[in-house]
Amino acid sequence: MKKIITILTLSLFGLSGFSQNYQWQWAKTGGGTQNVSGEYPTHYFPQAEQILDIKIDQDNNYYFLARATNGNTQIDGNPIPTYNVVNRPDIVIFSTTCDGTFRWSQTIGGYEYDYV
Repeated sequence: MKKIITILTLSLFGLSGFSQNYQWQWAKTGGGTQNVSGEYPTHYFPQAEQILDIKIDQDNNYYFLARATNGNTQIDGNPIPTYNVVNRPDIVIFSTTCDGTFRWSQTIGGYEYDYV
């Protein structure tokens, strides 16, 4: 039994030598300045701004489906129009190239809460 435990322990520690350090290729910032009700730096509010889905086409362009609140909303410095009121996020579809360059965006929504 000791032999089996020793072999398992050595195997598990030996596998860590094969792990790789992940290197980010790119990242973008975005969002607005208006918090939704109940959202503050120490409390995450899931109906606030977030990426809901990501798809990649044959040319390696990225397509993002996201929620966005109002208040100077932007993606990497590109202004994004919003049509909602406080606590009611809009839906935003936007695209980047494979290296993260912003391509376009489209806001979907209105005054009330928008679902996707």
